[in-house]
Amino acid sequence: MSLVLESSRKDIQIGTWRKNAKHCKTRRLLKIGKGEGEDDPDKLGFSEIYFQWLIQLDNFDYLAFPIENEALLKQGFRLKFDNNYKLKSSDKIEAMSDNAMRPTAVLHRPKDQSEGAQLFMIGGRADRNSQRYNTKTDKWQMTPKLPLSHNITTNVCCNYRDEAIFTFIVDAKLTIKSAVLDLATATYTEPGTENAQEMDWAFNSTMETHGIDRLHIKCAVTLPDGTIAVVGRGRPKNLAMQITGLVLIFSVAKNADGKYELTLAKQERIFPSIFCRQLDHLQACGTNLIMVQDTPDEERFEAFAIDMSQMRKDGVNKLHMKHFFEKPEVESK
Repeated sequence: MSLVLESSRKDIQIGTWRKNAKHCKTRRLLKIGKGEGEDDPDKLGFSEIYFQWLIQLDNFDYLAFPIENEALLKQGFRLKFDNNYKLKSSDKIEAMSDNAMRPTAVLHRPKDQSEGAQLFMIGGRADRNSQRYNTKTDKWQMTPKLPLSHNITTNVCCNYRDEAIFTFIVDAKLTIKSAVLDLATATYTEPGTENAQEMDWAFNSTMETHGIDRLHIKCAVTLPDGTIAVVGRGRPKNLAMQITGLVLIFSVAKNADGKYELTLAKQERIFPSIFCRQLDHLQACGTNLIMVQDTPDEERFEAFAIDMSQMRKDGVNKLHMKHFFEKPEVESK
């Protein structure tokens, strides 16, 4: 399993996670700079990149969206690498019709492969519309709006089996909400137009119901059994310590009207020292959740595998394993 690892926005590596391997290998993808063996920003078209907006299409093909003024995305690039992971080309793709403020990138692969992979940029616009990019045609379209009262930017999102996209937010009153974009019924309009269709609400639970104080969510992924795991931190009822790591498990169903609905099925605990990156590219492998730890730039990369099928000896927290990634030396380009 490949993990996108980023340090200082200029050093991008791909880590290879293997089950039960404490020390894992990495390969350098980009080292942005003017020095020997580094990737010239003038040739790349950008001088830094955040991991959230570096999207892996396959081992040698990526989309990159540099952020402007610490907030805005508009121009993306298609990066292609040779079999030795040396950069071959960095080409501008069609720009978004308007700036988007920290939208959440969600990759969708239609069942009809001839359509090409689709990249959704959820949120980031005052009109509540999101955007969809077709990697085959190099074209953007407007997607249905986020519902009223939904956060506009920096939302946790999850691709549900390439059939729907769910968002997860926690408001000021610690109410957990989720909206859904049903990909089977979604309509799309041309850039610069308004898409009047709206996403549906799929979940709403107040703190009085879910009982988690100080709740903060980080990322989400669909598990092989069809449930959705949302990773975060908080203080559930009757917790003696101030905070703990959490994995919230949501079951997915459709109601009599054919609309998606979520149910909070479980609240699982993990060690509070496990603190993954915000909007991490969370992945699932069998019963394991694979997440990259939020570490200082000067330290080596770390990841955690949380086995959702096993408990630690304490009988409280899910079993986890820590993985280390050593930073490779800069190679000649």
